[in-house]
Amino acid sequence: MKGTRSHVSYPSYWKNNQSPYRFKDVILLPTQDHGKFQELVDRTYRNVCTRDRPCPARPQCEHSRAVAGGCRCARAGGTPGLPVGYRVCRVLRVEDSEMWNEYMNRRYDIAKQRRNTSMQHHSALTSSIVDAAPDLFTARLGEVNELVLFHGSNIRSCLKIAAEDIRLNLSTLGGGLGPGIYFADSITKADEYASDTVASGECDPDPYYQGIFAALVMRVTMGKVHYKEQFLADTEKGSFVANMICSGKYDSSLADRLKSAGTFKEFCVYAKDQVYTEYVIFYERVYANATFGLSRIRFRQPPEAPSGFHFQVPSYWVNFHKNPETEHFDDCPALRPRGFDLLQHAIRLLSGRSSLQLVEAVRLESSVMFSKYCAFKTTLQNRGQLSSRGLAMQLAMSTVQREDFLTAAMQNAFSQENIEDDINEIFFWAAVPPVEDGFPDIREAAQIVQHRSEVFRTPADALQEMQLSANNSSNCMALFACRVLLGEISRSDRLDVPRVDSCVSMDDTAMKFRVVSGEHQIYPEMMALVFDPCAGEDSDAHAS
Repeated sequence: MKGTRSHVSYPSYWKNNQSPYRFKDVILLPTQDHGKFQELVDRTYRNVCTRDRPCPARPQCEHSRAVAGGCRCARAGGTPGLPVGYRVCRVLRVEDSEMWNEYMNRRYDIAKQRRNTSMQHHSALTSSIVDAAPDLFTARLGEVNELVLFHGSNIRSCLKIAAEDIRLNLSTLGGGLGPGIYFADSITKADEYASDTVASGECDPDPYYQGIFAALVMRVTMGKVHYKEQFLADTEKGSFVANMICSGKYDSSLADRLKSAGTFKEFCVYAKDQVYTEYVIFYERVYANATFGLSRIRFRQPPEAPSGFHFQVPSYWVNFHKNPETEHFDDCPALRPRGFDLLQHAIRLLSGRSSLQLVEAVRLESSVMFSKYCAFKTTLQNRGQLSSRGLAMQLAMSTVQREDFLTAAMQNAFSQENIEDDINEIFFWAAVPPVEDGFPDIREAAQIVQHRSEVFRTPADALQEMQLSANNSSNCMALFACRVLLGEISRSDRLDVPRVDSCVSMDDTAMKFRVVSGEHQIYPEMMALVFDPCAGEDSDAHAS
């Protein structure tokens, strides 16, 4: 895994590790991988508070970040006091080929430069834990003091770092080790800088993520370390980087405040390419008073992940870090290779037709449409339990099909994010009628699908219905995979039954669902151009 400057390999556990192309992907880890990260959090926890921890009370007391050891509200034994632990809720892995290449090349350069240099080697609280998890952390290069460390920040900032090609900014001169990027080997220290507010430095809690915090888990090449037990004096900070770092004498610095003050080690590097953000941990603070600080996030906890939550926007969207209520977006990105492969598999599996070929696939990411869809979803959730709860999934696919799909989904690191089975939310299918010069634009096509208010159980049902209704025997057709909120389902065509949101009908050829509470019950998410070499034959056979 050392590599060279001209050839860099990717971690074997990355989903994109064999890709010959540039990639930037965010992988939502399955809940069974949370245990190692919970161990990482538990074993690096320390029952220590410093002045850097803001007052957790609302409103904050006048001593917040003003006294050594933190204000009384933030200390152990205070009210509400220091968190007694942290509960991991979700974990994302960032797979970014360009940034990984830059990081590995920088690591190689430091290793080459320090090859014949006498260096003190440093350890971190995290080291033994990550070294014992090679399926999640590739081997560290100890000869250059490569460590895995935490960096706490605002939750929206962490989402943005995961989603976009951006790096952490260097701090101002106010940092104890000068203008650099700071890390901790204890989750407790990193948590002092984490916040659940609308933005860094703001006081108002995020309307969706209140009570959820985030820490970056980063690979850091420390190289030759300038070691001190104390922070730099203010008069030293300005000249330290020029005299010690830029001159090449050191690559990083470490203030061992654990040894000198009984608090924490603080690590700092001064070049962005010495850092790679590999994971983002989302967690809840756990207080002695179990009712304090509970997240107010709007989610239904899946049974296999009691502390889990849904991201406001699916993590595989390019805009997943944004708040669709306040940040406008209207994009149509092509599906990433793993999403393309899974969609191809789903179309063939659910159609029972291996001849169907996925030619092109794009996703509609519309903040306006998605916000309206989510608003109706909240309405359904507030109603209480449905009498037809779970019926959509029962009708959608057989047990064998479901197991096949879930296996393929796991291999492609895909989960049905933000899908709520208890209100009969599901992915169903709708075909798009052709226009004179081909197919409509994805936004226009999405509106057509919503206005028709009809979706089908399988891709084959949707395509067949479109072929018959449009008298279309073309081999190339457009298909939408739609998020659908079926709500209370009626098995008859009667729509005057109280609180019915959809009805299901079935003839000899297809199972069809009509939504009746509004077009915002359907979010047409993925538009696929499908080639069917047997389309003409099927049409002729039906006509005869």
